[in-house]
Amino acid sequence: MTNVILPHEYGRVRVFQLDPILSGQLGDTYDALADALNAPITAPNDVQIVSAETLNDIGLAQFLMLGYGISQADMTPEMDQLNGLKGDFAIVRSGAFGEAGAVLRTDGAAKLVATFTEEGAAPPPMTPLTSDSSQGTIIPPSAPAKKPKSDARIGGMVATAALIVMGLLVWLMIWVGG
Repeated sequence: MTNVILPHEYGRVRVFQLDPILSGQLGDTYDALADALNAPITAPNDVQIVSAETLNDIGLAQFLMLGYGISQADMTPEMDQLNGLKGDFAIVRSGAFGEAGAVLRTDGAAKLVATFTEEGAAPPPMTPLTSDSSQGTIIPPSAPAKKPKSDARIGGMVATAALIVMGLLVWLMIWVGG
């Protein structure tokens, strides 16, 4: 069984129940978890290993609602199942696998229990634009002003127009007389 994480996916939290052997292999890195899921974990800050014993009376469902912002409405159908689970769990955000996405193996040593959406999940960080156009400046402030037309240029335009008018009059007289 597999679970697909789409490229650039964010705001999704997956809960995996860990096999006791896998739990024993987890140390300072999540390499064993990455092997069990068949996907590299590129952002270990988006992975949390939790033991049901350490949750005491709070329960896994309440832990997810308080710690990850999962809504009560999303949690209600899964609440009894989550609170009844024993052992260790991996709580994994989509960002743990980078922006390329991944296809997770979910029926091995790490079994997918549930997938939730974080309430009000912030969009991924964007690189700020630094160009002048991103600040609203369309025309550079140092654009040269348009030069006024010289007297010689104006005189040339008037002479050209006069020659065109005289040429039309000559053509008209030839046409009428011919």
